[in-house]
Amino acid sequence: MSNKLALFVNLIKLNLSRNKLIAKVPYSKLNLNILKILYNEGYIRGFKVTENFIFIYLKLNNNKPAFKDIVFFSQKNKNNYISYKKLILFFGLKNFMIISTNMGLLTLEQCFLYKQGGQLLILITF
Repeated sequence: MSNKLALFVNLIKLNLSRNKLIAKVPYSKLNLNILKILYNEGYIRGFKVTENFIFIYLKLNNNKPAFKDIVFFSQKNKNNYISYKKLILFFGLKNFMIISTNMGLLTLEQCFLYKQGGQLLILITF
C-alpha cells in the first residue's frame, strides 16, 4: 500500500515541477480518498477515475503550482505517529497535513476539531 502512495506523491511532484496540468496516477482507494480531501480543500481542480488510473487535474496559480512541495511519510515507520498534543505545535504553520486516524483520513484542522492524533501520511507546504 505504501508503494502506491509513494508513487502517487512522486508523480504529483514530477508533474508540478514540469508545470503540467494533468497527472496520471495508479488507482487505489487510499489515493482516491486523499484526492477527495485535496479537492475539497481546493489544492487540485479535480480528478477523473478510470479502471486502473486516476487522472488528476492540477491547479496552477500564475503559472506556479498551488503548493511548493508534497511529502509522503511511510506507514511502516512507527515514529510518524503524532499525538494530539504534538499536533498543536503545528497550529498556524503554512502547511497542510493528511493524517490517518482511527476515524479515517483527517486533515490537521479536523484533528484539532476532534482532538485526534494519528499517523502522518502526507505533508504539503506552501
